[in-house]
Amino acid sequence: MMTRSYSDLYIEDAQENLGNMFDYAVNTCHIPIEETAAYFMDSGVADQFGKGNPRYVAGRTGCELLWDCLWELNIEQPPQPPALYAEKSPEYWAGWALAYYQWLKNIPFETILEAVPMKKIVRSYYPLHEADIRKFVEVMDAWMAEKNVPTPRSLLSAIP
Repeated sequence: MMTRSYSDLYIEDAQENLGNMFDYAVNTCHIPIEETAAYFMDSGVADQFGKGNPRYVAGRTGCELLWDCLWELNIEQPPQPPALYAEKSPEYWAGWALAYYQWLKNIPFETILEAVPMKKIVRSYYPLHEADIRKFVEVMDAWMAEKNVPTPRSLLSAIP
């Protein structure tokens, strides 16, 4: 059995927070999704989130996650107030699904997003957002394999 960075008790919070971060960044602050993903990775927040740091996984809202990213990079915080929407956007879903995939596979966000850009994940919203999350995992595994990035399942299947 694979060891994960944090307990499954936190995965729903983690998914919601990362989904809300991308939604807020793109739809309220008008920061392009790839730029948001770069801020997430370059700030070190992605690394801490992926390692299960409780401050980022469950202790911050999506808006606060974005603010942390910007603060770490000395970028001025957007003037837009915190915003959460009842209707979930494709950007929310992409962040929500990405958090799950990273937690499940225990692969750094940077490795995932180098192989599969956020734009591609967002574009998969309409075929996948109503499917079981396991379908998203299958699709991501296939995309990762196209870029020759091993995932835990592909590594296990290589063992005789």
